[in-house]
Amino acid sequence: MEVFYSYHTYTTTLSLPVVAIAEEAPVRLVSRFQGSHCAGRLEMLVQSDWAPVCRGTSDTAVGRVVCRELGCGILLSAGYARASTTQQVRNSVGKVECSGEEAKLQECSIALQRCPTRELKEIVCSDFLPPPKLSVSGYGDVSDVYVHVESPLEISCTVNEERLRGEQIVIDLVNAKTRNSYGSKFLSSVEPTTFKLSAPVTPGQYACYATFHGFQQTAKSTLSNTVDITTGTWYPPSAGLIVGALSAILLGAGILVYICIGRVSKGESQDNATPQEEQPEDSITSSQAGMDNPATIPELNTEISATPPGGSAENPTTTR
Repeated sequence: MEVFYSYHTYTTTLSLPVVAIAEEAPVRLVSRFQGSHCAGRLEMLVQSDWAPVCRGTSDTAVGRVVCRELGCGILLSAGYARASTTQQVRNSVGKVECSGEEAKLQECSIALQRCPTRELKEIVCSDFLPPPKLSVSGYGDVSDVYVHVESPLEISCTVNEERLRGEQIVIDLVNAKTRNSYGSKFLSSVEPTTFKLSAPVTPGQYACYATFHGFQQTAKSTLSNTVDITTGTWYPPSAGLIVGALSAILLGAGILVYICIGRVSKGESQDNATPQEEQPEDSITSSQAGMDNPATIPELNTEISATPPGGSAENPTTTR
């Protein structure tokens, strides 16, 4: 409490801390960006009033809980901002201590006391600054690219966040595994930025990230999609040559199938045709069999009578 007496202001010592009631502790992040609730000064609703939260010893843990509670992704940065008015300091809440595993800030230890300093907690979550989108010139959004050792390469990175148009953003192109930098560029809008890699291009896994300086702290986005770049001394065939070779193969296969179908159809037609003069096979077989085997010829039913010498065939002589 402050008392003005005899041209002097007297301030009492801090009161004893009081644990806040859980139902009185919804949170919000306040910033100058319209339509964004995932970055800014941390405030808590206490006794029907929104009060800024003081900077504490567990800022990172508190930030993780707040981003989780607001559904804003993961924590990018947690710091503090200087209070702009004395009224903010008078209405502040502190201190807040979390382990970082809580689902909501109301599960943390909250003391209702005025900030001893003018430092208020500021938090930036990942949904406020999404990762850039990486693409390779001439290839698009791919995961791997082969480059000849004598050829250059261009990589583009874009931050698709309309609310950041006109803001100061830095895009860095790095090795995704070692984080070695291949260059950085300042942007004042969300237009794509292009990195020109001269030959010979260093092989590796490339990615980019964005850095935003719009608060009283630096917020870095997570990494973009990656692309694996390999290099060599052989020139890969052009797309036109590959398409031509595939077309020739398909054409040859079609011709081969057509020929095979034609031969099969022709053979079936010959098998189904009937000759004009065709001798039954059974008759030919029977005739040949009769010539080769005389025993199969039918016996003649002819009765031959013996005729004595000098006798008549018509009136044979009867001997009594």
